[in-house]
Amino acid sequence: IQRGMVRYNPVNDLESVIQKTTVKHFASITVDEWFWIWLDKIKGDSIRHGTREGYINRYKSRIKDVIGIMALRDVKPLHCQIVINNAQDDDESEWSLKKLRIIMKAFFEAALDNGLVDVNPVTKTVKISKHEKKERRVLTRAEENKFLIEARDVIHFDDFRFVLETGIR
Repeated sequence: IQRGMVRYNPVNDLESVIQKTTVKHFASITVDEWFWIWLDKIKGDSIRHGTREGYINRYKSRIKDVIGIMALRDVKPLHCQIVINNAQDDDESEWSLKKLRIIMKAFFEAALDNGLVDVNPVTKTVKISKHEKKERRVLTRAEENKFLIEARDVIHFDDFRFVLETGIR
């Protein structure tokens, strides 16, 4: 990402980035730039690899396209609500929506702690609508047999058969 005369690289130390950039640059830092600094320098090794991958996947699939190019300071609660609403429209589970909100809240809280924003835009007004729980049902024997016939050439066939025969979830 090119910003004036300074080439930003999220791998650089935060200290190095601060020294090489101007106050003007940090006033216009984008959500995308801040996400990578937050993940690499603030979260760093304090989170597990799987958690890190989850953050990256949620960021790339849900947050980046909506607010990634925005200046961090310009993000409002409405923008964060749009991120949540888009995920809800795609029928994400309530658990996934809560994780998405938690990530955004932590991400902006760190920006607030570092003086990059004046307020955290993930406020109480950024809400997750209540989901109707989908009714679960048990497959009939005929449905199980049909599934096993269709899945016989799949690499996880034995796993599917084990789950169906033992009744574990």
